[in-house]
Amino acid sequence: MANGDRMESARDEVIDYLSAQYSHDFLNEEEFERRVGLAHDASQINGLVSVVLDLPGSQGLINRITAPAVRGEQTPAAQTARPAYDSPATAGQSRSVVAIFSGSDLRGEFDVPETVNVLSVFGGSNIDLREAHLPSGDIYIHALSVFGGTNVIVPEGVNVEVRGIGIFGGFSHSRRAQKYDNAPRIIVDGVAFFGGVDVKVARRRRGRDEESFDRYR
Repeated sequence: MANGDRMESARDEVIDYLSAQYSHDFLNEEEFERRVGLAHDASQINGLVSVVLDLPGSQGLINRITAPAVRGEQTPAAQTARPAYDSPATAGQSRSVVAIFSGSDLRGEFDVPETVNVLSVFGGSNIDLREAHLPSGDIYIHALSVFGGTNVIVPEGVNVEVRGIGIFGGFSHSRRAQKYDNAPRIIVDGVAFFGGVDVKVARRRRGRDEESFDRYR
């Protein structure tokens, strides 16, 4: 990729990241606009790094935009269509999301472990993986919903399998999943007892908050 194209691609990534931080209330409007202005003014990668260095979850972004260009590197359009994934998650790594008479969210930029355990009892949980760093290989989401609901949102370009059981409840995954080579596989299983688990794919326009959802089947 030419240096100018690489710089513009990195700038777009930084602005997308800032938009996500603003939408999740990590940045107020004034600080968001200030940092976007600095990103537009930056003429080198180091200038972009300084814009996001102190923000949570920025290390993955910094690693991507500072990685040396390699011969035969894909164009930005090709990178968007076939994203790069991190190395496989360490076996045994897990994270728990619990909502009991309340709500709980897991979203934004974070490293996805091998297993995510979700418990929703008279409450709701949202697992949004669109901006997360996905490892290659299998990712397991074990969901137990009792008089509660769990929403799982995954980005396009990953493989999804849903194996849950509904007892006076249901697992919603009505979209036929497309198979992708060399992409992570997200396996959603568990039990919905008088509750529900909804698995969706989201298509997001670059740099915008406009989204459309499809369900898996």
